[in-house]
Amino acid sequence: MKRKLLTVCILFTLSFSFAQEKKFGVTLQVSSPSKDDVKLGWYTIDTESIDGYNLKHKSYAAGLLFNYSLKNETVVRLRLGISKSYIDEYSRQYGSGILGTESSEGKQTKIHIAPGIAWKMTKDKFSLYGGFELPINLHGKYTMDYTRTSSDSVTGTTLNHREQHISIPSGYSVGLGAIMGFNYFAAKRISLGAEFSPSLLYARLSGETTNVVTDDLDPNINHTTHTQDEDKGFTFYEQRFSICVSVWF
Repeated sequence: MKRKLLTVCILFTLSFSFAQEKKFGVTLQVSSPSKDDVKLGWYTIDTESIDGYNLKHKSYAAGLLFNYSLKNETVVRLRLGISKSYIDEYSRQYGSGILGTESSEGKQTKIHIAPGIAWKMTKDKFSLYGGFELPINLHGKYTMDYTRTSSDSVTGTTLNHREQHISIPSGYSVGLGAIMGFNYFAAKRISLGAEFSPSLLYARLSGETTNVVTDDLDPNINHTTHTQDEDKGFTFYEQRFSICVSVWF
């Protein structure tokens, strides 16, 4: 009985000490979406508010950040994240008894892996930190689906229906990013904060782009083309801003 009681006391003491040190942290990050600078003509309209098109941004980015505290206020970390880029553009126009509609959807998924190191300064419930990370970004295939339809505005008869499907190959980017952020400990083991990380990257994107055009009413329009659109170099710059909720152990 004494041994069991002693064991329980030791475990309780160790767990209390461990909690006090807060060596491990898991952070949920909601970030500004990371997206490629895709040069598709459909998305390069400068006067979006006066051209009759409705543009919806449905992109998002989120991830987990794992922290481990060493001595001398040093923190080693690993960030894992995902970005979903989704843009939807739509237009509905009347003219000369004809109703014309155009719609387009652009989609892409990116995976982010970034080991890093940071140094923190803590006072009471507030902590500031800064450091560096090595971002590795896996850019998924970019797809754009475009549809244009013309119909008689009175009878509803379809006069024209054309679709275009563009596929841009996957790629990657790697580089060096700075880390700047803060945490406020709202509770003993829970903190709220924000993080900003600008990165300079080498990227290799795009490649053989496929463009498939089909027309239900005019089969002569149907065709597939391939173009070589490689986009690479050291001058890619990216800024990430994240809202953070952390649990510490």
